[in-house]
Amino acid sequence: MSAFPNFKDVSNLSSIDFINDELFLLHKFLFELKVKSFAKVQKNDEVKKIGGLVFGSQKKSHYFTFIKRRIAQLNYRKSILLKQQYIN
Repeated sequence: MSAFPNFKDVSNLSSIDFINDELFLLHKFLFELKVKSFAKVQKNDEVKKIGGLVFGSQKKSHYFTFIKRRIAQLNYRKSILLKQQYIN
């Protein structure tokens, strides 16, 4: 993840199953990042509290931002597809 996620990347997705799979993987990766951040806090005893979450000094905060943005984009695209299926 080197660039900020762009909605154009998900706008051409048309499979709800694929979007659900991507959402599952992103949520899993986000959870693993949070666990690793907490483990580093316990190891290094350096605590930083950001937005109610506790992170170690070795965190990669831009990953959290990127993943959350991509999740929001996929959820939005999924809602559009579900509305289209409901109308048809």
